[in-house]
Amino acid sequence: MKETIKVGDVVQIQSDQKRANWKLAIVEKITRGADGLVRSAEIRTANGRTCRPINKLYPIEVTEPSNAELSTHPEIVAEETRRASGRIQRKAAHQASEKIKNIAYLESIIEE
Repeated sequence: MKETIKVGDVVQIQSDQKRANWKLAIVEKITRGADGLVRSAEIRTANGRTCRPINKLYPIEVTEPSNAELSTHPEIVAEETRRASGRIQRKAAHQASEKIKNIAYLESIIEE
């Protein structure tokens, strides 16, 4: 049987309000019944932590990307270029910096 909710998922919490006004939460822990099926989940909302039954939680299609997914998207992966501050520089920022250096170098050659 396919699991509908897993740890790390972003979910909407069903309430009596319109669906557009339902609160968002992140699943932190799932609780299984004696039959092994997910019955409830501990969730974290903007107001704190609570527990809700699984039938009151509606997953939305937002999940944290795994390391395997990150490696397939080079624009997301930070290149191992560290700044003086110790922060890793994004690949796009590094490429832009290199292009600026090349343009400045070409301009200096033209001026000579």
